[in-house]
Amino acid sequence: MLNRIAVLIIILAFALPASAASITLLSPFQECTLSNGRVRLVGLASGAEKGKVQFDGRNTSFRIKDGAFSTTVNLPAGVHELKLIVGEKTTTLTLTIDPEAKGALYSYHTEMEDGECTACHEKGAEPIAYDTDLSTVCGRCHSADFSARHVHGPVAMGMCSSCHDPHGSTFESFLRMEQADLCIDCHNQPITAGHRERAGEDACMKCHDPHESEKRFLIK
Repeated sequence: MLNRIAVLIIILAFALPASAASITLLSPFQECTLSNGRVRLVGLASGAEKGKVQFDGRNTSFRIKDGAFSTTVNLPAGVHELKLIVGEKTTTLTLTIDPEAKGALYSYHTEMEDGECTACHEKGAEPIAYDTDLSTVCGRCHSADFSARHVHGPVAMGMCSSCHDPHGSTFESFLRMEQADLCIDCHNQPITAGHRERAGEDACMKCHDPHESEKRFLIK
């Protein structure tokens, strides 16, 4: 009986699929424009120790460590489609290199552009969760001393990356999306919709401070 059970366990072990590979690109954004052809690709991956990038008829491999990767490719001016492959999983990135482009360009966070990942990731390539208190990390370069009477919730909890992308962005101050869209992403209550309608084209930050204020509702 025990031998039969052992055989069954072995059969099931081989029948079960291996841990599925996955890949998620964090930087740069999809369909963005960069002025510099030196493109740093950063993302999360699992299920393999190496991956590869296919572009312009070429292949280059990259190493995956602690579930993350960072690699650089050099591209000439023009539109490019890059395929990032880990195991059987593929994700595609389309971007444009235009040295003459003005506005809405993807910009890398300074340390990202220099490849100094350890400036923020002290423990290596291990990913940092979005809800992690990053006030100590971000406070090394940016002011993180918020002591006004009213502090925005994410700011008070040190969740800087809930609004700002630490790798890069096409938006001002490395925001994750357009300012109004970012605010509404959390403040989507019925009362907010009416308020936005009355505000018209005025940006939220015309009246509200996104970090702190001595007044209620973070009024400036």
